[in-house]
Amino acid sequence: MSALSRETLSRLATSIAESATPPAPSALEAAPLLVAWAPVLAMHRPCLMGRVFGHPDQEDGADLQTTPIIAFHAEAGYARSVSRWYRLGTPIHEADPDLAAHMKAKASPYLMLAEPEVYAAAVREERLRAEGLIKARLDA
Repeated sequence: MSALSRETLSRLATSIAESATPPAPSALEAAPLLVAWAPVLAMHRPCLMGRVFGHPDQEDGADLQTTPIIAFHAEAGYARSVSRWYRLGTPIHEADPDLAAHMKAKASPYLMLAEPEVYAAAVREERLRAEGLIKARLDA
């Protein structure tokens, strides 16, 4: 196994472990904020799209699609992608209903706005996929 794949595997294992419980208040305070966010399936994988603030690699207000989401708690105001925590601000259907309707109408097999039940199932599947990848690599 190469150094990069070990590093990637280690980050993924850390993300999964961290997502098993709610983030510490300090971790959530430091997390980027997504506003006008939407749960999407990108190539059948659960991601979030929205405008981001406080991201280490993006300008404030930039449009962003996250890496796959492995924990999603909209009611608590946070999500965990494979790379980091996100604070969730106002969802797109509240922030801009016209844009939400436009996104839904323009869905494709590669990117579509996800209904809550479908998105929740996709997040569970993504988490299981990531856990399976780690197990397969450790057993190899």
